[in-house]
Amino acid sequence: METNLCRCPLFTYLLNLKRLRKISDRAHVILIAALLFLQCSSILVLAQATSSDYTNDLPSVERVKAEIKGSDPTDTLARQVAVFTYLQAYIDRIKSNRDYRGNFTPGEQKMLGAYRLAAYQMSQDYAKTHTAAEAQAFERLHGRYEMDSAFYKDWSKRLIGPQTASAYKNAEAGLAASGERNYQRRCSNIDRTELRSRPPTKASLMTRPPSLPAVVWSWAVLPSAAWARVLRPASWT
Repeated sequence: METNLCRCPLFTYLLNLKRLRKISDRAHVILIAALLFLQCSSILVLAQATSSDYTNDLPSVERVKAEIKGSDPTDTLARQVAVFTYLQAYIDRIKSNRDYRGNFTPGEQKMLGAYRLAAYQMSQDYAKTHTAAEAQAFERLHGRYEMDSAFYKDWSKRLIGPQTASAYKNAEAGLAASGERNYQRRCSNIDRTELRSRPPTKASLMTRPPSLPAVVWSWAVLPSAAWARVLRPASWT
C-alpha cells in the first residue's frame, strides 16, 4: 500500500512541494540574516567614518567667539580673527599632507568656509565703524596674534580636540618629511650639475675612455704613411 502510494504522482508532487517550501523558508531566513548583517555593517562603517573625521573635533564659530576674549573689544576681535585665520591654516595643512592636489572633504569645506566668512565679516564690520588708520592697526594687531606662540598654545589647548590635534601633528610630521626629501633631491641635483660643469682634471682625462668622435677624428688625421701601414695587406710584407 505504501509502495503504491509513493508511486502516486499526486503524492510525489505534494511531497516535493513540502520539501520546496522547507528550502524556501530556509532561503528566506538566510536572506533576511544577510540583509541584517549588511545593514549593521553599513551603520558601523558610517559611524567609524563619522567618528574618524577630525573636523567634528574643530570648534564652532560660536565657541571661538565665546572662549576668546581680550582686554577690550578691539583686542577681542583681533584675537578671534587670528584664531579663525589660524584654523584655516590648520585645515589647509592637514589636507596638503593628505593630498596636495586633491579636494577638501565635505567637513573641511564646511568648517573652512565658516572660519573664512567669520574672519572676513568681523574685519569688514570693524573697518566700517573705524577710520582707515584704525583698520590698518587692527590688521597689524591680529597679524601679531597669529604669530604669537604663547597665545597659540593657550587657545589651542582649549579649543582643539584630540582628533584634530593628532591629525595636525601627523600633518606637520608628514610635511616636514616631504620637505626634507625635496631638499635632499635638490641638493643631489645641484651636486650633479656642479660635477658636470667642473673642468676635467688630468687624472680624469687619463682614466676617461676616448669618445667616439675623438676616435673618428684620430683616424681622419692619420698621415698617409700611417694609413698605408694600416691598409697594407699582409702579403706585402
